[in-house]
Amino acid sequence: LEGRASGYAITKRNTSDLTVIEDVFTMATGSYAGGMCLDSNGNFYIYNRTADKIEKWSSAGAKLAEIDPGRVTEYAGCGVCGDYVYFTKDTNEVYYLPLNLSTYTKWDLPVSIAYCLTVADNHLILSGWGTGGDSATRKYDSNRNLIWEVLHEPAYA
Repeated sequence: LEGRASGYAITKRNTSDLTVIEDVFTMATGSYAGGMCLDSNGNFYIYNRTADKIEKWSSAGAKLAEIDPGRVTEYAGCGVCGDYVYFTKDTNEVYYLPLNLSTYTKWDLPVSIAYCLTVADNHLILSGWGTGGDSATRKYDSNRNLIWEVLHEPAYA
């Protein structure tokens, strides 16, 4: 799991254990990040799972803001959409925050769709379980209105 903001932001700490990642700018404190995304200005946002904080960093490595929303999922999905940064909280909960991290709002989803989150063309794309418990992908606009849901065929081993 790697991300880059003007060169790098997250790096593998131990290449023999690919599940361990460390924020290169907070290595001295031993903080671990679970999820990272960039805004259009090159700032990046991480969930610092050691401190249970969402943090905003400049591409030069300066911490710009932080907020303590409590425990978020260990490897949070995140993305910047419109004027907000989004982090998956739980399988049916997403936090959204203004880009200055001044506050956060919990967005309760009607289904357990918030396992994966990304942003494309200023739309939120969430994947998980949809209506009826089937695997699904949902697309929302920047105002959090549902545009579509696709139910996926079950996979059998």
